[in-house]
Amino acid sequence: MAIYYVKHPTLDLSATIDAPSTEKARTTYLDYLERGGNISRGSRQYYRRNLIADRVMDPSEVPADIHLSYGYQEDHVSPQSYSREELEPVYRESEVEEIDLGREEMVEAPIETGQEQRVPAGLSPIQQISLGRYR
Repeated sequence: MAIYYVKHPTLDLSATIDAPSTEKARTTYLDYLERGGNISRGSRQYYRRNLIADRVMDPSEVPADIHLSYGYQEDHVSPQSYSREELEPVYRESEVEEIDLGREEMVEAPIETGQEQRVPAGLSPIQQISLGRYR
């Protein structure tokens, strides 16, 4: 997890925030301001637009008034090893359906009767040409 320095130019409150991304750090800062009564819910987008949020390596580098945490918990999943036999799918002959890829099925094309279909009134010449029915 990274540490971000967040400040708004018009507010006298700066913070260092433990968060997984700049966006989450900004959200945490705005939540803190809103819950503290410093900004209203409707003005969050105004303040978000002008927020300064920079990633810092050492929080002691910047003079912050408060330290916040996003509360993000990383899942530490240890990799497990599996043998090849465990990963290969097991098929039973009774469950496998045979598919004949060499066989082609015949599809009949629609039969043209030679009669011209009626063109609905109100079609533009471009629409009629695209339908192949221009007179």
